[in-house]
This record gives sequence, C-alpha cells and structure tokens, in this order.
Amino acid sequence: MTDLSRSGFRDEQDFALTGPLPQDPAAIETFNVWLHDGPAKLGVNLHPHAHDGVMSGSVTVFLPDGRVLRGQTEAGAFTDPRRPGNRHFRLDCERPFESWRYSVIELPMFEMSAQDLDRGPTAAGDPMHTVSVEVTAQAAAPPWDWGNLLPEARQACTGRPGLWIANRLTHGRVEGVSYRYDQAIAAHGTVTVDGLAHDFDGTGLRGHVRGVRIMDGFETHAWMGGVFGSGLAFGVNTMYRSDGGFHVNEGYVFRDGVFYPNRVRYATELDPASTDTDGFVVELVCDEIGLTRITGRDVAKLWWAMGGPAKASAQPGSIAAGGLAFGRDLSVPRLMSQALARFECESGGDLDVGYGMDERSGWAATRDAR
Repeated sequence: MTDLSRSGFRDEQDFALTGPLPQDPAAIETFNVWLHDGPAKLGVNLHPHAHDGVMSGSVTVFLPDGRVLRGQTEAGAFTDPRRPGNRHFRLDCERPFESWRYSVIELPMFEMSAQDLDRGPTAAGDPMHTVSVEVTAQAAAPPWDWGNLLPEARQACTGRPGLWIANRLTHGRVEGVSYRYDQAIAAHGTVTVDGLAHDFDGTGLRGHVRGVRIMDGFETHAWMGGVFGSGLAFGVNTMYRSDGGFHVNEGYVFRDGVFYPNRVRYATELDPASTDTDGFVVELVCDEIGLTRITGRDVAKLWWAMGGPAKASAQPGSIAAGGLAFGRDLSVPRLMSQALARFECESGGDLDVGYGMDERSGWAATRDAR
C-alpha cells in the first residue's frame, strides 16, 4: 500500500507510546484486533491496553463448538514502540499500516458456553485452558480515521462523543496527536488450545486508539467491520440517541480499490430482550456509489452487562457506573454483545459473502432503570 492510502497517518502513529503522552498524561492507548475465520467458525479478539509503557489486556477465543475462552494478561513494561507487549502478549508492527504479527503466548484462560452467556449472568471461572496464537496480518483496506470522514462527525467529536471513542484529549482535539482508527485486515496463522493447533485463515480489523476516554452520557452504539470475498470492505460507527437519531454517524465502503466515506442510513439497533438478537441490517450511503446494503448475522457472541453490578468484572476500567459483567443479564439497564459476524452484500447481481465483527449495545428490558 502507498503512503496515499494511509489517510494521512504517519509511520509513528502505528507504534505504541513508551511513556506518557506529553500533551495529556491521562491519554491511554488500546490496540483492538478482531480475527474471524468464517468457514472454520473460529475467532479471536485481542484487546491490549497500554499506558506509560506498560501493557495489559484481555484475549477472547471463540471456538467452533460454541465455547468461549477468556483470559487476562498481566501488566508488563516494554521499551520498543514497534513491539509492545508483556509475558503473554506481543504485537509486532512489521511495516506500518501494511503488516503485523500478533502473538499470544501460553495464556491461561477460563471457559464459558454460548448457552450460559445467553441465559444470564455468567461468572468468570478458574483458568482451565492454555492458549497460544501466532497470526500474521496484512492490510485489506486503508485505515479508517474515526471522526474525520464526515464534517458532522468531526464536529461531534469535539464534544462528548470524542471522549467516548477516545479520539481527543481532555482539553480537546489535537490534530495528529489523539486519534482512533480501524483498518480491515486479512490474517493467517494458528490458534493452539491445550496443545491442539487450529489453522486460521480469515479476515477482520485492527484498531488503534490514543486519547482520553470518559463515558459519561454514553447511551448505545453499533460498531462493526468486515471484509468480503470480492475485496469489498466496510466499517460502521454509530452512537444512538435515546430520543432518536445519532450522536455520531459515520462509516466507509472500500470497493474496487477506492475508499468512500459514507453516512449510515440505517443500522439495526440491538434489542437484548428480543428472542432473535443475531440478525441485522446496515445501509450506507454516499453520493459516489449510492446505497450499499449489507445484511449480517452474528455467529458467535460474548454478552456484557453494562451499567449494572459488576458480578463478574473481567476487564480493567469502566464503561459506565458499575463496570462490566458477563452474560445477557436483563436486570441491568444496557447490554452489549461482541460477536463474530457473517455478512452478505449483493454486487452486480452476485451475492458477496464476508466475515468480520459486530459490536452493539442496547437498552435491556428494564429501560426505566436508566
């Protein structure tokens, strides 16, 4: 990929900070990676956090038989901005915005089942599995610069939405210093569980957030991205207002080698109380290519309770009062699902199939509790 395909990003913006951000020491970094091998029904989410040259984070593995494995890495210091990591996790930036290597090294993980997560609150258990991941990834599209594709999104991110997605600093946005981007990727390698290696050949996205995150006032959202067999890629970021409309509405379509900023005309809101929370529709529009309509279905899912008692908190930090807990607990105000997803899109009369991720939140049955 050429420099022109980087959306204006510099090499060093693909690296990690090894100390505090001089413009705002409160800024943190996250490197969120979603990997989905659709035909194999196998997926991985790597979610490391870095602050002041110390990295920790979580790993989730979705297995073909419906089990969900979850583990937390301990904090560890690093000094090479191209290779942040700790004892159980390492991210190697081989060529900025072009290729990377992701390694999980013998991480102890506990097990949950899709059925238990769907039924209600699910406690984190004792580690009973050992997981390693070795995956190389290559860019499948240019990076998507969140909050900078559309003028109204850029304006919104100068306010509270910029703190929700953490692409700004405490005192405001600083061009080239605070940012959030996603990038569609293709990846291959192995996922090894208790010594049994599973080949991985799939797609997904990688993200890099550098900024200050404060979730006060956050309501619900939809964030997703995928890569299709034709090479088509897309991304969506919407943050819904409970009284209708959006706090932020932005997306993109990468088609035939061209990157198109899009508005999201429609994206199915998550209704956790529904008996069918897996299917959804996304409609993106822009003047150049018109309407892109994508249908999707979640094929493996991790439920999070948001804003309720932290019955089984397993992630540092807080997304709302009360933190996070596992399972579809309808007694709390909001729920979030993080899922591997299969997408379909018609193009020229042909059906294009893609794979990626779908993260959405919604008000639970106890809406009045908010």
